[in-house]
Amino acid sequence: MADNKYPSGEVFLQICKSEYENEQNRTSVIDSKANIVISLAGVFFVAITQIINLKKIFQIEIESFADALVPTLLLLTIIGSITTAFIAIIFFLKVVFTKKYKSLDAEYFYDINKLKQEVDLYSIAVSQFYIEATNVNAFFNDVRVKWYKRGLILLIISIGAFALHTCL
Repeated sequence: MADNKYPSGEVFLQICKSEYENEQNRTSVIDSKANIVISLAGVFFVAITQIINLKKIFQIEIESFADALVPTLLLLTIIGSITTAFIAIIFFLKVVFTKKYKSLDAEYFYDINKLKQEVDLYSIAVSQFYIEATNVNAFFNDVRVKWYKRGLILLIISIGAFALHTCL
């Protein structure tokens, strides 16, 4: 029986593979969520722009400062709603288009000298690449989640501003 220097090297490789796959699954989940919300935000944005009735806002008779308050609020809420919805869509698009992933290069490992190594040593070498790829992918996924959260907050603000506009 061979004397293994790293008897748990294969187990470690399986753990690294599992973490790499978890990060890849996280990528898919982020993409799915962003694509769904982009569709909804796009429909909301189109709905807002179709409902705008600037004629109605500018036809209100203004005789005093108090009379100017409602048209001003109407204008500010609809502009705020459109602007924040548009920026939210840009943030969601940033989530979808920010894809810089690291994957393993199988050709690097296809080397006769490396393939002659013992299984435990080779497992440790491959594990290092899985760890590096997982860390890079986790970093970019974290950035994408930040953009997603910011877009979601802006979309909620936009919906709130639109709701206020319809109540006025």
